[in-house]
Amino acid sequence: MVAWIPTKQRSGWLIVFLAVMVILAEWGVAGYFILENRKQTLRFQGDTLAGFSKLVAGQVETVLIQIAIFMKITDAWLQDLPEMDPRQDRRYLETVRILREQNADYIDIRFVSTDGKLYYLGDRPGKPRADVSDREYFRAQLDPRTRGLYVASSVKSRVTGLWGIPVSYPLSQERHGLGVVFAAIELPLIIQSWEQSIPFRSGLVNLIRRDGVLIASAPFQEKLQGFSVVGGDLWQKHLCREDSGTAVLERSVLAHERRIVA
Repeated sequence: MVAWIPTKQRSGWLIVFLAVMVILAEWGVAGYFILENRKQTLRFQGDTLAGFSKLVAGQVETVLIQIAIFMKITDAWLQDLPEMDPRQDRRYLETVRILREQNADYIDIRFVSTDGKLYYLGDRPGKPRADVSDREYFRAQLDPRTRGLYVASSVKSRVTGLWGIPVSYPLSQERHGLGVVFAAIELPLIIQSWEQSIPFRSGLVNLIRRDGVLIASAPFQEKLQGFSVVGGDLWQKHLCREDSGTAVLERSVLAHERRIVA
């Protein structure tokens, strides 16, 4: 038995077959270019984020180095000039003014008495602004394990109502009832500078301490301050290993969506 298809019908099937193959080839080429374009886009976004991340990291590192140096100079100054009250001394106030000016006014220097009373520069002895004996930045200086230069979690000031990152340092010896000097990195101003520089509209900046605690975020979200990222993909796969570079996170405990991170 012989099966056969008329010539005209075979030509029709051949045309249909060729048309389908052409369409599949076009889809294949289009798919290839879409995937390749996506890879290039991800690569560009990753490189852009990596560069921005380095800029922010460099800024934060510079600020912390300045603060550390200023703290140690303050302590040495007070030990050499025990009669000097830094809250009222004209020379010290001028030095702080220069520090603030060089850092766009987002750093302020404050003092805490040995019993946890907060003083601003210009305040007189016996007239504190608030009791901060429960604050992390003060309590850290009472514990030998954490005593020294200490970056605390961000807090909302009981005086100004502004959020800030306190960096505290203990005085070698009590002076005028003062036991701790600290720098408040005021978040509204520094976050504003980050927000203006974020390269993508949906971008986020998060400053995370080595123990996984988030201490600053841009755009600012009050509910995230003090939030721990330990347990999330970002921490487990990258931060706890101190990885650098970029990656694509399938899950983010901060953004709750797939994101490129640097």
